[in-house]
Amino acid sequence: MREPRKEVAAGRGDWWSALGLVLLVAVFFGRVLFSREALLPSPLPDLTDKFLPMRTWTAQQLLGGTLPHWNPYVFCGMPFRTETAVYYPPNALFLFLPAARALAVSLAAHLALAGVSCFLLARLLGLRRFSAFAAGLVYAFCAQQVLRVYAGHVPITSSAAWIPLVFFFVERYLRRRRARDFAAGAIVFALQIFSDNTQIVFYTSAGVAVYALLRTILFSRERRTAGRALRGFAGVIGLLGLGAALAAVQVVPEVELAGHSVRSIGSYAFASSFSLPPENLLTFLAPSIMGDDIVTPYWGRNFPWEMIVYIGVLPLLAALFGMTRVRNRCCLIFTVLALLTLLVALGSYTPVYPILFRFLPGFNMLRGNCKLILLTAFFLALLAGFGLDEILFAEPGRGRRLFRNILIAAALAAAAGLAARSETALRFWRDTVLRSDAVQEGIQRPPPDPDNAGDVRETLGTAANSVIRFAGLLAAAALVFYGVRAGRIRPPTAAGLSLALILFDLWSFGFPYLIPTPPGKSGWPGEVIDFLRKDPEPSRVFTAEGVLPNPGLPHGIANIVGHHENRIRRYMEFLHFSQGMRNLEEMLPGRLPFDYLRFSPLFHLLNVKYVLLPPRIRVNPEAFPLELATERMRVYSNPGCLPRCYIVRQAAFVRDRNLLLSVLDSPHFNPRRAVILEDESAPWPGAGGPAGDDRAEITSCSANRVTVSAALDGEGYLVLADTFYPGWTASVDGEKKPVYRANYVQRAVHLEPGKHTVEFIYSPRSFKIGAGITLAALGIVMVLVRRPRGGKDPAAGGGPGRGQ
Repeated sequence: MREPRKEVAAGRGDWWSALGLVLLVAVFFGRVLFSREALLPSPLPDLTDKFLPMRTWTAQQLLGGTLPHWNPYVFCGMPFRTETAVYYPPNALFLFLPAARALAVSLAAHLALAGVSCFLLARLLGLRRFSAFAAGLVYAFCAQQVLRVYAGHVPITSSAAWIPLVFFFVERYLRRRRARDFAAGAIVFALQIFSDNTQIVFYTSAGVAVYALLRTILFSRERRTAGRALRGFAGVIGLLGLGAALAAVQVVPEVELAGHSVRSIGSYAFASSFSLPPENLLTFLAPSIMGDDIVTPYWGRNFPWEMIVYIGVLPLLAALFGMTRVRNRCCLIFTVLALLTLLVALGSYTPVYPILFRFLPGFNMLRGNCKLILLTAFFLALLAGFGLDEILFAEPGRGRRLFRNILIAAALAAAAGLAARSETALRFWRDTVLRSDAVQEGIQRPPPDPDNAGDVRETLGTAANSVIRFAGLLAAAALVFYGVRAGRIRPPTAAGLSLALILFDLWSFGFPYLIPTPPGKSGWPGEVIDFLRKDPEPSRVFTAEGVLPNPGLPHGIANIVGHHENRIRRYMEFLHFSQGMRNLEEMLPGRLPFDYLRFSPLFHLLNVKYVLLPPRIRVNPEAFPLELATERMRVYSNPGCLPRCYIVRQAAFVRDRNLLLSVLDSPHFNPRRAVILEDESAPWPGAGGPAGDDRAEITSCSANRVTVSAALDGEGYLVLADTFYPGWTASVDGEKKPVYRANYVQRAVHLEPGKHTVEFIYSPRSFKIGAGITLAALGIVMVLVRRPRGGKDPAAGGGPGRGQ
């Protein structure tokens, strides 16, 4: 088994290759990037409803001189760092461009970064320039990259772009042992953390640790290098730790939020959801075999962007060759990593997942372990580079018979695809496939109707076409590989044909998923926004039944729900209880509870003044008067809405969760007379009378601060209908006062009789701790960068280098 190849010095050809990858991404995104109108590359709500309004509002805050730690406009307020990447340096783009344009440029740039960094890693591992270029091309345009753009999963695309660069600096550190490589790797890992997809970061760090461990084991067989290899492994762990410390200003508050969020439940059903179904392994070969979500609806389990595993036919063939025929230790490591990540991605369908769920810290808080196939695609892309290096440029002869047999298999696959058009195949498809449990248990999408002849024929036709497409591409790849192995095609010609096949394959699959979309297409109608903004009183809206919740965010319109994954657990319990769920232990952490509309008295407490529904939903006009009707939306008012802040004279103390929520949900409870607290050390205002002459008014409100002017004749509590969360402090006339949890999810401050100015400030301790750690880590990085260069890893010096 060969040692890793010598490091190849970057030459002018490498820079041209990297530029070529960037240009190919620009061409792929051309319809969006070079349009006169600012367009989004996807119409799906994760992009249009989550990241477009969030990034717009973030830019507004930063340009106004505010670093937002709190978002008061979703879920009655919650920490604003998660999924906003407010500390991510590339997001400075949003300060200078319209959000839609910036999102398109950012997504394209990160795909380009993914390809270029994979190319650089492959070159570092000793691959020829063409093979490294092919590896970068495959990683940039594989299904998991393109489909994440289609789904609008901006943080996943951003985080995935840094994976190869993290491995690049880890490998370079292990080879050179230079402090500068150590520091550079930590910086890159910190950038991946700042890009803000915790799950991809978790998987990357685990992958790097396993990579370093395997490398230590394989390269320390000689006794004289064992100690140095072990020190190298420890260094890699230190590199990851320093990267996490650099990003601590974001990590520490997110760890705090994780403890208060729905993910703290640690539910096995929640964590194991979106496991990769075994039947979806067929998408390695035929990505549209279960529909493509463009022409034919996807009818497999879950969503296509989570479940389609496709890197292209020729790259898969080359990767399999690299796994089985290339004798190289790096190939062995990447083979183990590819198989391991694929095994874990299968999740609950294997016996491995329950073990990881129980014993691997943090794993039980991650949902959708199918995301690991993104790393599988990355490792397979590198293996494809090794395979191409061996197939195209080694001495002719080896593997010729293999590719001749693959040509025969391709012909059989084409025949099977053509035979699928028969009536016998249609009956088999209807009775065996479409009636199977795997289809009927589809979680997110309704399965095709086996009794509808049109559905049956359409789904079978799409599957058959996908198989025929696979057969054609497999035959073309095998023909090129057979020709070069038989000496009938020169390597440069075979390389050009291979590149053309890869581009045709991945672009013909991915191009339909890039859908230019005007940014306002799925937002709220302009007249609705104008109506809500004209209301002078601070209030909130409630959206349900298909009305997107976040488009009001950039306009300062607050919602009691929102589009956000890491929701505060108590608040979600409150919403679930409002919809009739009394056993909160069965709460579904990943979903909002509004499968049907029940307007609970609890919503009055949340300051819901308006209800936004589509025209098809009707409500009681006496209880909810219609205020505005548009073609796409109806706006109803809620006469029972409580103000955002008010005074009460009485307090009750209840600790039992269900009893507390039941009292709040009761029509007999009057929240204007009493507030329910859970801290018995809070002052007892006594049996005060009604707060008839008392008043409370918000005089100023920003992301991190709320100021209230209050006046009351007797002792009482100021109740603020905003989410209670650690980090909020209050001062009354300049004197610090405790903030109590009120009505299960809100804030309250005790007031003496008289006029007062009450100021709520969000100044979380977690941010201060994280910022301190980040500053200390920056100091360490500066010291490391100035250190003299270290030595070279003796284990990395063996084997021939291939520069061209």
